[in-house]
Amino acid sequence: MAYKLNKKAEAFLDHSNGCLKRLKSLQSYLDSSPAVEESSALFDDNFSQVYSVILDSLQQHQHLYEKKGTKPSISEILSHLAVFRKLLLTVKPLIKKKWQYRSILNLFEQLLDYRIHCRIRSAVFSILLHFIDIMDDAADVNLLSLLKRGVIWASLYPGGLLEGTEYLRLSAPVTEGGFSSLWAANDGNSTTHDAIELVRSVLVFVDERKDGFTFWWSIISSTIFRVLFPKIMLAVGMTSEDCQEGFIDQCPPEMQSVISEFLIRWCETILGDGNACLAGVLLEHSVHFEFMVECLGNSYQTLDHYEHVDILQRSVNVYVRWIQGQNRPKVFNESTQKFVEKLCFQLSLLFYPRPPSIYVSRGSDCADDAMGPNGKM
Repeated sequence: MAYKLNKKAEAFLDHSNGCLKRLKSLQSYLDSSPAVEESSALFDDNFSQVYSVILDSLQQHQHLYEKKGTKPSISEILSHLAVFRKLLLTVKPLIKKKWQYRSILNLFEQLLDYRIHCRIRSAVFSILLHFIDIMDDAADVNLLSLLKRGVIWASLYPGGLLEGTEYLRLSAPVTEGGFSSLWAANDGNSTTHDAIELVRSVLVFVDERKDGFTFWWSIISSTIFRVLFPKIMLAVGMTSEDCQEGFIDQCPPEMQSVISEFLIRWCETILGDGNACLAGVLLEHSVHFEFMVECLGNSYQTLDHYEHVDILQRSVNVYVRWIQGQNRPKVFNESTQKFVEKLCFQLSLLFYPRPPSIYVSRGSDCADDAMGPNGKM
């Protein structure tokens, strides 16, 4: 195909140039904001070369570091990854046919090594989500294993939410050699804020893919929720393992707020028009809405009511919407009725003494707690 490209892409099309020069040419080309049709045509017609240039450039960086002690900046690697992301999104049909499947999985594992700089890991993890979305195969044990072994949490280490946990140490893939020494994390430790933003990005990604909800719900249940809310999952029967060691004892309030907002959005979606199928999927097994209700109930008790009043208000609105709802599809009447009743019960505990619970680490702030059996202080 004859390309009418700006000069920034010419160096890539010249095979006599080295891999780094060709890749930087592609980066400059993408930075110039070309037309989508034009850039997609370039990547589609040269997909094999683009991928080879990416791999060769990463290996070249490794070689230069071992030989001369020089290494690229973090921003340069992020630019490389932007090209990789563009490639995957352009050749989706090939990706679904498992083109370079093993090679791509290996690249993900190397770049998600917990010893690599957190900014690189976060960028790679975002690309991994798109890769999984393109594959759209809930039975792909390799993809699920890559996530469930702790890649999400490897993306937060070190210095982040799961610093030093046994779960991380046993689960995160560690690749000998590879790129870990090239972009070490010692000057880029992630923080709890980084962890929160990463989880937020995952939930936003899931929010945008309601058609694939079953697949993505299983993923976030077995990864994010499993680590952040192990006691709740154990109590409602979503897991049968003892989660006492290697998991978070108490989810940080900031993270709890992010999770609660996500769950409330799904509560609102369930009660929305034309969402009978979605409600049926989520509420088919009682353990799922038991988990949602207990998780929200925990947030009602632990979050600051003034700072997070919107969460309480939206939860009340869910109940009001159910009470006022008309012509609700019969397919989810019974299960949704139980769900909303349980949600209302959790809200009522804000105004009445909460019974002893394994989910809440501190007592209720309600004045009722100080009342005697006759209702007197």
